[in-house]
Amino acid sequence: NLRQRDEYTANHCLNVCVLAIAFGRHLGLGRDELEALGLGGLLHDVGKMRTPEAILKKPGVLSKAEREIIRRHPDEGVELLSREGGMPKAVLEMVRLHHERVNGKGYPLGLTGDVIPRPVLVVGICDVYDAMTSDRAYQEGIPPDRVLRLLFERADQDFGQELTEAFIRCLGIYPAGSLVELDDGSLAVVVSASPEARLHPVVMLVRHPDGRLYDRRVMLNLAVLARDNTRETRNIRHVVNPGAHDIDVAAVLAADIAAH
Repeated sequence: NLRQRDEYTANHCLNVCVLAIAFGRHLGLGRDELEALGLGGLLHDVGKMRTPEAILKKPGVLSKAEREIIRRHPDEGVELLSREGGMPKAVLEMVRLHHERVNGKGYPLGLTGDVIPRPVLVVGICDVYDAMTSDRAYQEGIPPDRVLRLLFERADQDFGQELTEAFIRCLGIYPAGSLVELDDGSLAVVVSASPEARLHPVVMLVRHPDGRLYDRRVMLNLAVLARDNTRETRNIRHVVNPGAHDIDVAAVLAADIAAH
């Protein structure tokens, strides 16, 4: 049981599964392809069942020898799944190749460009995004907007320009769940965004500029405010770390869902 060995990896696999399905829908994939993507995302790190816990949970930089051990997990994942039989070829490809990069500097095969199947790249970019945005015992996650910028800057090296731009369009510049500071100093949680207004999502205000918490649900559609150019127009200054402001984003979003 992967969760018993390493809860972070188990949660990460579930997140990648959800992200991959959402991205696949954005790409217009059919039901069978979406099912394969979801399964590939869920199982992409199953080979870490064979990685020593001391390496999986090490709170510092891995040694060269430890990196070599952890780089075995794609092939070990395929070996584990092949024992069961009946696993679709596309899923086995995602498990084995999700660390390949278009510039040929990935592993285990060093494949380049169009040789890498698109579903593999879909799972790969979802894997990187979730890993970089997630909190670990030894480091805080990077804000989603910064991760998307980093992915864009490395598009030609990692996942290709077209797929990377599609992923950014899928998530938006300010993904749902991001905590943002507005230009008046208030804090808000991004609830949703449209492709036509990526810089101006719908947000829920959670903290006044003076630090007081909102005691009721206050929603702002920043796109409408910007379009109408009223005195109430507000813009996002930057994404902030929820932990630094003691804001439970998950609880805020749960309250929003319950209010509907």
